[in-house]
Amino acid sequence: MPRRCAGKLPSTNAIDAESASQINLVAGAETSSVDIRLARSKTFEITGKVANPLKPSSGVQITLVKHANAGLNWDSIKRVMTDAKSTFVLRGVMPGSYDLQTVEFDANPPRFAMAQVTVGDSNVEGLEIAFGVNPEIKGVFSIENVPGQVQQSGSDQPAYRVSLYPEANMPMSGNTGGEVAEDGTFTFRNVMPLSYRISVYPLPGDAYVKQIVAGEKDLANGRVDFSGGVDAQEIKVVVSMNGAHLEGSVLDSKQEPSPRATVVAVPDQKEATQRYKSGTTDQNGHYVLRGLAPGKYKLYAFDQIDAGAFYDPDYMAAFESKAETIEVSEGSKLTHELQLIINDEMQ
Repeated sequence: MPRRCAGKLPSTNAIDAESASQINLVAGAETSSVDIRLARSKTFEITGKVANPLKPSSGVQITLVKHANAGLNWDSIKRVMTDAKSTFVLRGVMPGSYDLQTVEFDANPPRFAMAQVTVGDSNVEGLEIAFGVNPEIKGVFSIENVPGQVQQSGSDQPAYRVSLYPEANMPMSGNTGGEVAEDGTFTFRNVMPLSYRISVYPLPGDAYVKQIVAGEKDLANGRVDFSGGVDAQEIKVVVSMNGAHLEGSVLDSKQEPSPRATVVAVPDQKEATQRYKSGTTDQNGHYVLRGLAPGKYKLYAFDQIDAGAFYDPDYMAAFESKAETIEVSEGSKLTHELQLIINDEMQ
């Protein structure tokens, strides 16, 4: 029999997700007295022009996103293409602050521009967007204790690639990055003024990213912030081939081996996403995690978990009491037994 939640829930005049009231729902419960009233809201138009497309008929994509400090509010996205005269109209826009993201796919590489616009109590007219020249950033990649070239010509080893991933999911782009040349140099091209995470791929065997430095600043968490303007200082990336090696077994409540469990190592520096490690147990309940950077980790063994959910600290907070803490050093080889966490029992 479902439980009924008594009492009237608070009303709200919210027009977006950020200002809406929160309703807490309990599994198996029945919630009543939720009042939803439609309210008339006046909307406005944003009209403008792209000043310098490659050709007016090419079509430039304009994406309007509600400005938020934490990522993007996908519910508020509006997207249009410019017409043959390079003009555009965004209709039905609620008052608020927005990011205007512009991309010209016909350019090679694609050109990007960003602007902020605030809609008050009237239409925004005559907005002009111009593509500038987004700068390049040079970098140097090295592998610790490996002399000579980073990659030998004609070898079977895949080329390393260093990439910049925008911290907010950008509907207009994925990442900017450069393949590492034999002399260890790479280039980030067309870098926009955003906050990024730096990623290195592939990381074979026990390799891990040991250090990332921009100018004289140590980017311990792999994050570089260009939102205030792109700093063209050289970026140095150091990879070590001597990461820690962790293995062991996962046991269920009957102390039997648990196959197909997901084992996750979450570093103390939760923002350092490239230091997270995960793996799946084999038919004997055995797991192996390689390439752990030195430091402290919390270990989890889940019976099931959605892909990438362990990057969400709010989601993982419910399981911290079941986690086990370990500390690894460079080159260490450890064995650790884990107890299986049943997700449904923790919710």
